[in-house]
This record gives sequence, C-alpha cells and structure tokens, in this order.
Amino acid sequence: MKEPTRYQLPVVHDENELMSSLEEIAEYNGWTYVRTNESQVSVAIIGDWSEYQGIVTNHERSKQISVVFTIEHKQPKKRTAELYHLLNLINDNNPLGVFTYWVQKERIMWRQLLFFEDEADINVLTIDLLIENAVFALDRFMPAFKLIAHGKVGADDAFAAAVDHGVGRA
Repeated sequence: MKEPTRYQLPVVHDENELMSSLEEIAEYNGWTYVRTNESQVSVAIIGDWSEYQGIVTNHERSKQISVVFTIEHKQPKKRTAELYHLLNLINDNNPLGVFTYWVQKERIMWRQLLFFEDEADINVLTIDLLIENAVFALDRFMPAFKLIAHGKVGADDAFAAAVDHGVGRA
C-alpha cells in the first residue's frame, strides 16, 4: 500500500494565523500559491498524475476550513453513468472527503471540510494533513477515473483496482 507523501513542515511563527501558516507551508514545499483574500489561499501541487489546483478557505464565521482540489477530466458522455457509479463507490467508502464531477468545467473535484471550535484548535499540522489527504485521494483514484473515461473497465473494477493499488500509469 502506498503511503501518503509526508511534506516537510516549516517552523511557523504565528500558528493562530491560518492563512499565513498555509503560505509558509506552500513556500517551504515549493508549491505555487496565491493569497486570493485574507481567508483564502490557492495552491498548485504536483501529484503523481498531474498538477492539482486547490483552494483552502478559512470560514471564520461558520468556524470551518474547506479544502477543494480539482483536476481536469474529460469524460465521454456515453461513460458518464459509470463515472457517477465510481464516484458513489469512492464516496461511500471514504469518510474523509467527497469527489464530485463538475460537468461544465470538466473537472473532478475533491472536497473536505473541517469544523473547529476555536482557531487555536487548528495548527500548521492540521492544515498540512488536510492538504496531504486531498493529494493522496487524487493520486489514489485518478487512475480509476482515467480507466472509466477510456472505457477500459466498469466502475466496480476501477474502484477495486484503485483500492488494491493494482493500476499502472493512467
């Protein structure tokens, strides 16, 4: 079983300022990032299959952090039902986040949400683990999405291959 990538954690000077911490993580790891506003950072991370585009948002009012990563995925219309079946299989077996397919933009999306009581409960390790989980999920299931798109197998077989890590390069 492939282990998740362990990114190097920087020494963070202000752990209570979540977006500054995220910027330090991104800079330390050489990720491309942009602070889009005071509560949101966009990042691009090279995974095993492609570059994943992500947005991490601190929703202070509702006390939650959202992590959304996307990757381009052109899905043939005749295979869309198989893709949705695969997404259901993955989501039913993965409590950490959900995959969806954004038809209009032709993108697979990974979404996860973390609720917190106080920002002091969230630190640089928490943010790093959320990002690591997103990249791991995309790396793990991207071959299954490609198998479905190329019509090589059905959803059940694509899911089994991803879970068993028995798939080669997509």
